[in-house]
Amino acid sequence: MAVGTYALSTRAELKAHLGITATTDDTILDGYIDQATAQIERYIGRNILVREYAQWYGLNGTNAVRLKQYPVNHVGGVYTGFITAFTVASSVSSDLRATISVSTESLGTGIPSVVLHRTAAGGASTQTTLSLATYTDVSDLCVAISAVAGFTATLAVDMRTKQLHPRAGGDCRYSTVLMTGATLPSEFHFDSDLGIVYLRKDLLDLTYGGQFPLAATSCVIDYSAGYDTVPPDIHLACMQMAATAYLSRKADASIASESLGDYSYNRATGEAAQGIVAHLLGSWREPR
Repeated sequence: MAVGTYALSTRAELKAHLGITATTDDTILDGYIDQATAQIERYIGRNILVREYAQWYGLNGTNAVRLKQYPVNHVGGVYTGFITAFTVASSVSSDLRATISVSTESLGTGIPSVVLHRTAAGGASTQTTLSLATYTDVSDLCVAISAVAGFTATLAVDMRTKQLHPRAGGDCRYSTVLMTGATLPSEFHFDSDLGIVYLRKDLLDLTYGGQFPLAATSCVIDYSAGYDTVPPDIHLACMQMAATAYLSRKADASIASESLGDYSYNRATGEAAQGIVAHLLGSWREPR
C-alpha cells in the first residue's frame, strides 16, 4: 500500500526520522502514517491539506456562517433555493423495492455519491454507487442511473451534482422521485483565516434580504480549504505518532522499564506520549 493522498508525512520522511534504510517494513510504515494522520485530524477537528468541499448548512437567518474547514483558499459559490433537477422512476414493475439516495459530503470513509438500491422479485438485492466525483453534471448522472437495471432517470434542469440536496432513500416503486438542487447564487465575501462566509448586504437581495435562509440543509457552499504544505509542528506530531506505533509494535505493553547490568531502558508511558503530541497540536485543536 501507499500513504493516502492527504497524509501528513511521507514514508521517506518517517524512515529518515527513524534511521531506517531497508524496505522490509514499508507497508507497515505507510499504515502507521495513515493512522496517525486520521488521529491528528480527529483530534484537531478539521482536515489539514487543501482539498475541495461542497457542504450543506442549516442556517439561522444571519448574514454569516462559519465553514467546517479552514483556512479558506477559494469560495466557488453560495447557492440556495429548491428546484427539481431530475426525476427517477422504477422501470421494472415486478421489483419489490427501488430506492435512490444522495450523500453530498464525505462522512467517515464514504464519498459524495448517489446510491441505487434494488430488490427484485424473489428478494435478490443489488446496490450501485455512483460517485459525484465521476458524474459531475446531472445530465451525465441521469445517463448513468438509466443504465442501471430497474431505474430510469429523466433530466429536468442540468446543474453540477454537488448542488443536489442530500436526501434519504426515496422509493421509485410507489411514485416518481423528485431529486432537487440549489441553484440560486448569492453575492458574498469571506474571511480566509477564520473560515467565515458573509453575504453582502450592500447588494440588493430580493429573495433573502442579505441573510441565509432558516431552513435546514438549505444552502450549499462550494469552496476549497487547507494548507498547501503540512505545518511543521503537525508534521512532527505525525512522525512521532507513527514512529511510536512502529517502535512499540513488538514491545510488551506491561513493561515500562527494564535493566541488565549497567544497561537500563525506560519506555515512555502512553500518557507521556499523548502529552508530547498534545503539546505539538494543542494550539491547533478546535474548541469542543
